[in-house]
Amino acid sequence: MGEKRYNSNTLALAEIESDQYNIYCGREYHKLKDLQSWIDTGFLVKEELDEVKALQVIYDAKKYTPNLAFTIIPTLLCNCACDYCFQDKSQIAMSSETYNVLAEIVLKEIFRTRYPFNITWYGGEPFLCLKEIKEFTDKITHIAGSHMLKHSFITNGTIFDKKSLDSISAQSTIEMIQVTLDGVKQYHDIVRKYRSGSGTYDTIIANIPLLSKYAPISIRINVDYNNLTTIEELINDICFLSSASSNISIYFANIRKYNDNVDIDNNRCIDRFHFMDTSIQLASIAKQYGFRATVYPRCSLGCVYSSQNGFVIDPRGDCYKCWDTVGFDRSNLGNIRNIPAIFSSPEYIRTLGYNPYIDLECKVCSVLPICRSECPAILAGDTPIDKENVTCEEIKSIIMKCVLTRIPPHEQG
Repeated sequence: MGEKRYNSNTLALAEIESDQYNIYCGREYHKLKDLQSWIDTGFLVKEELDEVKALQVIYDAKKYTPNLAFTIIPTLLCNCACDYCFQDKSQIAMSSETYNVLAEIVLKEIFRTRYPFNITWYGGEPFLCLKEIKEFTDKITHIAGSHMLKHSFITNGTIFDKKSLDSISAQSTIEMIQVTLDGVKQYHDIVRKYRSGSGTYDTIIANIPLLSKYAPISIRINVDYNNLTTIEELINDICFLSSASSNISIYFANIRKYNDNVDIDNNRCIDRFHFMDTSIQLASIAKQYGFRATVYPRCSLGCVYSSQNGFVIDPRGDCYKCWDTVGFDRSNLGNIRNIPAIFSSPEYIRTLGYNPYIDLECKVCSVLPICRSECPAILAGDTPIDKENVTCEEIKSIIMKCVLTRIPPHEQG
């Protein structure tokens, strides 16, 4: 059995024969077998390469994708009253005039690129506006052609409008529907409830198989210190749903105080790096129930926040660079009715200029760039999430625990 080594840049995990590892450590690289594979996996780089500078360049290059990407919030209204919701609670929905302005922009982009346009619908609760989204879809596909529009929906799962979904799926592609659960029924119904105060669990569970006929369903399982012990029971409940549909998957997420709209105790929240540790246990449980779940470390190369052409658009047509900052004046880029003003706004220039690999204090960190893959809005200080009290050594330890999940216990040494 050889040595096992992990590369945090390429994410490669390799088993290396002992004699080859000794040659590698002795820097006698010309003696290595299959030298190219060492280069391809990132275990060898040219000595003159500045790897941190390369990270900066790659991150910046990813910003400048030529195609537009929209997350559209058709309404800030919601039929639920979750205590940790971070959205602005303004009672506003998108006007037909704003839909028309958006449709014109989308059509221009489709004709420019000749590719389908991808929209993520968010809220509030976007399914409250399914009829309007259907009309929006009809307008675009009538001119651009069927299936030139691709949708993803982030919904609470309490609404099922078969007629509208039938029409949308007939004229376009629904790529994914995300639904959220907060633990077993007893806990979920306390935190994810209707405005009337009644629980939503039974309705969501009933709707998930119906929604799965239109698109793959991604069930987000929110985890905090209060519901942590109920998660396995919830996974068992979801198993009954997944046995009826192969379109259902799960993933785990931590509750956090994303902005000043969130009215929860920070002591309830699991910070990102301790949540990675918790996720190892949850992934192991999920696999026992037949779900694919991985905590293998990943490196983020950005999101809408730092992209040239990615925007979050609220019901008024105002644009933002992050889901979490919608409704806050300081983060408003401008309105889609004046696109040149958006691209010249100070906030747009500031977010586009963000790069997590500039002015690094620890350029030789063994887990770089993973340790800089936190949400850009958090790293840039745009959200009030407290800086997590986690040391570098703790971060390294947790990341390596995640890597070890790929290695059988008897081979870990």
